[in-house]
Amino acid sequence: MDVAELLGGGGVETEEVPIPRLGKSVTVRGMTRMEALLVGKQDGPEKIEPLALHYAVVEPKLTLKQAEEWMRSAPSSEVGPVVRAINRLSGGGDRADKEAAKSVPEQGQPTTV
Repeated sequence: MDVAELLGGGGVETEEVPIPRLGKSVTVRGMTRMEALLVGKQDGPEKIEPLALHYAVVEPKLTLKQAEEWMRSAPSSEVGPVVRAINRLSGGGDRADKEAAKSVPEQGQPTTV
């Protein structure tokens, strides 16, 4: 294996999550490791979930502001399944992720060693 293969990323698994109120679906993907760490740095679900939605809702693509608005205006039964699908596709979100997130600088750039 060479570096180009490693850095080329893998096939991103997506999932359609129905939005019954609209009779349509949104498409979500799992977050990258860096995205998951940045989400894990947030304090409280009111910051964690909009950022996860912003990163992982593929269609329609949401800005952070739109994700926050959706969470304010939609019932939990609509947004919850979307967030759960993102978490599942991202490999869960164990406590190790929360601990690892502490070492990620605010800008999301790794520090030089």
